[in-house]
Amino acid sequence: SSGQNLVAFSSDGSVLSVCYGTHVTLWDHSNATLLTSISTIEGGAIPTVMNTNIQHLHFLTKDDDFLLLASESQVAIKSPFGGAQSCYLGNDEWSVDMSSFGRDAKVVSVIPCGDSGFFAVSVAIDNGAETVVMVVNRSESGIACVEGTDSLMYWRIGGGVSSLCVNECIGSGVELLAITEDCRML
Repeated sequence: SSGQNLVAFSSDGSVLSVCYGTHVTLWDHSNATLLTSISTIEGGAIPTVMNTNIQHLHFLTKDDDFLLLASESQVAIKSPFGGAQSCYLGNDEWSVDMSSFGRDAKVVSVIPCGDSGFFAVSVAIDNGAETVVMVVNRSESGIACVEGTDSLMYWRIGGGVSSLCVNECIGSGVELLAITEDCRML
């Protein structure tokens, strides 16, 4: 009851992930077999990354099994089948605390941007008086730049953002849409 996206299927529908508290379980969808269970707190299967309940859960791309997780103030990329030291797809597990935007910063929405290795995050600041929306580059674990420039893909929006949506039906690109609490679409 603490999150918005606590159940997700892999892109091929074969794996179901179920999240509760600081734990994630992955299930073989065809025969309801538990594949693995991880915890995002110290003493779990992976190093400390989140100390509060997970509120958003997505498979990051169709090409790998990495999970995009977010709690109230943290965002993380985790592999369910290996830690940062033993990850068979490389050492690209990481987490970031969004409190750098201020004490009252709260992750509102997180969503993969297609299969590009990028994802978008919206963070409410000052109890929703302002929202920061950013596109994050998974491999660089930082805010992405517009291709060929040093311009960050980062926007400050007056008021709250209710949700983010990705439109992949525009040729080879991806369009990020933000729906605000006062019914604007940006």
